[in-house]
Amino acid sequence: MRNQIENRHEQSKVVPFLQDSHYFYERGLKAYRERNLSVAVKMFERALHLNNRDEDVLLQLAMTYTELSEYEKSNKLLQYILDEINPHFVAGYYFIANNYAHLGLFQEAYKYALTYEQEDEEGEFQDENDELLEMLAIEGEEAITDQDDLIVKQEVAKSYLEKGQFQEAISELQELIHQYPEFWSAFNNLALAHFYLGEVEEASRYLSLVLERNPGNLHALCNLLVFYFYERKDEDVEQLVRKLSNIHPILAEHRYKLGATFSLVGHYDEAFKWLYHLYRTGFQGDDTFYYWLSYSAYHTGHIELAEKCWEKVLVFNPEKAGAEPWGPSSSSKELYKQLYEIYTTSKRKDAKEIISTRTFHTPIEKEAIEFVLSGGKSQTSTISFAFRVADLLQNERNEEEVIGWFYILLLAVNREFKLQNPEGWAAAYHYLYVKEELGANVTKTSIAHSFQLSVQTLSKYVKKMEELLSINDENV
Repeated sequence: MRNQIENRHEQSKVVPFLQDSHYFYERGLKAYRERNLSVAVKMFERALHLNNRDEDVLLQLAMTYTELSEYEKSNKLLQYILDEINPHFVAGYYFIANNYAHLGLFQEAYKYALTYEQEDEEGEFQDENDELLEMLAIEGEEAITDQDDLIVKQEVAKSYLEKGQFQEAISELQELIHQYPEFWSAFNNLALAHFYLGEVEEASRYLSLVLERNPGNLHALCNLLVFYFYERKDEDVEQLVRKLSNIHPILAEHRYKLGATFSLVGHYDEAFKWLYHLYRTGFQGDDTFYYWLSYSAYHTGHIELAEKCWEKVLVFNPEKAGAEPWGPSSSSKELYKQLYEIYTTSKRKDAKEIISTRTFHTPIEKEAIEFVLSGGKSQTSTISFAFRVADLLQNERNEEEVIGWFYILLLAVNREFKLQNPEGWAAAYHYLYVKEELGANVTKTSIAHSFQLSVQTLSKYVKKMEELLSINDENV
């Protein structure tokens, strides 16, 4: 019996194994290959704790930190390798440059990328390093030595743009590019200001200047795509979308710009890729960021995420209630209400900024958007007429009446009624609305007087409107 117990005890002994640095390093590599980065970090850190001079462990931990966007931590380890472990670790210069580029520290990134190029002319990462140097030339456009005056002028111009004071913005921006002829952001903003004023040729000229002197400028390409989209240059849109789809920017700001632009022009798969990536990395966006992320998420089937992001939109901007991608502002919503929303938006100081992010589903919506963006200068007689009538009715301080006018407008457009004399149409609609909708006892004389018309003219347009309503009483 004793022998049996002793034998069983011998069989049950746990054979000890050495959990050294190499053991945790291997476990970290396995987790890294399986893309379980959080576990990989824990294993590499435990390996480093057991041997803080193991170059392989240090490097793998640095690479994992980079993938987790912990760029400062990564650079600290890489610099430690170069300073304390292996001064001949030339590839480290490229890795450090890449991390600095992600952080937006372009001068530091350029310094280390140049060092790698000089130290290892035929190195493993020379192709990637060349691309990085080229990208730094594109994305480092704002690295100007004397920035104080530049920043002040840029903020003044930006304020003018946000307030819709486009002529003032143009004056400020022209002075800015005169002083800083390679400050491409000013050129891009000049293009936007001219576009908002309906001066499309001038806007395109400034974008051409940027792209001629700074090929590949992302903001200019995105703005050009928006211009093509609103001008309905569909072939140009598709061609430029293909080009932009092959761009992989480093800066979060540029990824945001690319994603928002893709979403605006209806290329939601590409939009979702960039915007969701930013969302996952903790990007702190504004209402516009969550607006476009919600739209791209909804149109790519990520419904729960779209709803979650829309809640954030409303926290920033409660006025956007009703504009959700699955709700009443989609193409299923009554078109006349959409036109009314564009009209009311046109009265805001930031109208052009808001309208520039709006998509359209019909030609008349496009006309209305272009009319607002041009500040009322685009050659859109239908919308100009419609907004003039709405202005006249707005004086009556009845929102439902103004909304109803856009319903009448669509009936008239569909039946090809001749639209002239906005006072006549406004007076006729107001007369019929007050009499039939509100049941008030009004006379044509009183209505004609308030709109400074003759009773005969009012009667003429009342008859025209009654004819219109009688031949089409269905919803538009």
